[in-house]
Amino acid sequence: FNLLSSRSFVTAIEQNFDPRGRFQAAKFPLYDEIKQILVTLYGQCCERINTEQETSKERLDCVGIYAMYVLYRHLLPPNIIPDAKLHKSLWSVFPAMCPVMELYGPLYFMPREFMMSYAPYKAVKGCSADVPEIRSGAAAMVIKWNGSFKARVAKIRLDALGWIAMADSELSPTVPESHSRSGNEDGDGDVEEYLLASSVASIEAATNTILRGMIIAHSASILLRSQLVAHRALHLNYDRDHIPSLMSLMEVLKSIEKMLVVRRRSAVLSFQRSTLKMIASNILKKFDKIRSFVDQCSSSMDFSRNSERARSITRVSACLTALEGVLKGSTSFSHIRRHSIAFSIAACMDTMILEVFTTDDLLTVEGHLKDLSQVASIEETLNQVCDCSFLYFYRDLFPECVNRLYQTNLNSAVSHTQLVMAAFSDPERILKHVRHLDRDPQSGVTPCVTGYRNFVLSHLKEEYVGPICEMIETDLRLVTSGAKGVDSRLRKLIISTPLYVCQTKLDVKTEVEKYLEKTFYDLCSLNLNDCITYTEMR
Repeated sequence: FNLLSSRSFVTAIEQNFDPRGRFQAAKFPLYDEIKQILVTLYGQCCERINTEQETSKERLDCVGIYAMYVLYRHLLPPNIIPDAKLHKSLWSVFPAMCPVMELYGPLYFMPREFMMSYAPYKAVKGCSADVPEIRSGAAAMVIKWNGSFKARVAKIRLDALGWIAMADSELSPTVPESHSRSGNEDGDGDVEEYLLASSVASIEAATNTILRGMIIAHSASILLRSQLVAHRALHLNYDRDHIPSLMSLMEVLKSIEKMLVVRRRSAVLSFQRSTLKMIASNILKKFDKIRSFVDQCSSSMDFSRNSERARSITRVSACLTALEGVLKGSTSFSHIRRHSIAFSIAACMDTMILEVFTTDDLLTVEGHLKDLSQVASIEETLNQVCDCSFLYFYRDLFPECVNRLYQTNLNSAVSHTQLVMAAFSDPERILKHVRHLDRDPQSGVTPCVTGYRNFVLSHLKEEYVGPICEMIETDLRLVTSGAKGVDSRLRKLIISTPLYVCQTKLDVKTEVEKYLEKTFYDLCSLNLNDCITYTEMR
């Protein structure tokens, strides 16, 4: 922002870089253009925040919007009064929904602090406060929301359980036919039409299921990140009763990732390709009448006169050719291909096209483009949303989470330990990209990866495996003395599947055997008379 406030930058950005553009012709100031963009983007983002349509993009976009507002304020001439209504909206709407927002890890963004630092406007009533007052107000909101945190997590968890059951059937490798063909024997055309409709319906149902899982993952990720960063930024203590809810959000994220990225990956990729073909075909169908119109005009128009209409027809025809080539060229749509499609469609929009292409058609194509972008980026979005690498910056919660897992597994028939361990293993993804530290020549990893791995394994053995070993030893002593029967809960813990944490296998049964062997050996060495007792316990 020192750059933004410098005289050279302000002078440069106020220049009219396009003498033939609208800024000079219409005398439209640049700051008014930025203001209109601000209002539009801010309204679009705030409409989606705290709804099912929210993704991780809207809150980050709001950070850019606040930066654009600072630019707008710096571009305003001294004789122009800033828009008080816009300032009040930026002060009250988004901060009331998100007083603290995570940027990355422990880095956070507080919109009201940002505005007071770089774009204060004390003339607007109720839109001015010092930093302690802003932080106390944000803390009050976070404490208030803590009362409904468990209920919100319970709703997301219930939605995730229902979705997993649905996804397991909708995304199965072989989907049985649910309709009879007895009524479609009148002709081959009817049979083909029936098969096509059935196939399209199954593809739509599977794609909607995938997208529904992504919506639930977005909700869980946003709630988990916002809860952690708000308490850390405002120096609020975590409620110990909220630890199980935090772990439930981790379980939701990793279970959705496991379903779509591991278990049903082949089905997801297959339905993704089919859906992209359908969307591309629907876009092309909307432009069929434009192609017919352009071809008809081309055949009946004299291009030798070099009229404006002839140039427009040539341009639109070239854009249509490019659009058809991109849509028909491949079933994969990268960012560049999607931007090429959008650019080609925008270039096709000419005043003469409105004769055959209505506003409703344009809105329909816009919806198809959004669907295309959403379906094409399924894998990328899942990797981003379900990634729990940010837990590295909240690793102080790990011992308490492991302790809660032990208590839960001891008294419950269902165990989700592996899902939580998978969440706390994700920080290795970012630690492997650290470049300023030397790598170990044998393992090929940096000291920070080794340190985090040792941290996780040591606390897991101390808070989870250790109590199990002590309980089994105590139970064996009681059984040997005939004072008590075998605790039925221990068998479930011993025969549980091995845990995989940070690419390391941890078998509870093996760890218990090592502990008991060492304990019996040490005690027998101290007192040889107890060898018979320890042999019986063994």
